[in-house]
Amino acid sequence: MSTIHRAGVTIAGLAAALTVGGAFVAQGYLGARQVVAAASPAAPTAAATTDPTLQPETVYVNPIPSASVIHVTQTAPPAANPPVIHVVVAGPGGDDGPGDD
Repeated sequence: MSTIHRAGVTIAGLAAALTVGGAFVAQGYLGARQVVAAASPAAPTAAATTDPTLQPETVYVNPIPSASVIHVTQTAPPAANPPVIHVVVAGPGGDDGPGDD
């Protein structure tokens, strides 16, 4: 593949990524504007006033239980010099061939 083809593929890939990313940003922006427009009332109504006869409701939530404590004790000291195992693997047999001196 020549340099001009690589540059074309790179530019096309970047353009596609920017197009898709721009579409996601535009959708998020427009979706957020619709939610804000729907949430804000156009004019205050009489139903927005609270009824003075209603008492606030108290909700109790159980606290998070405390984490259990785990004590770690070292039973044996680490080995000072762990055993080393050497593995010797035999290579292929036969003549090395000319020029391998």
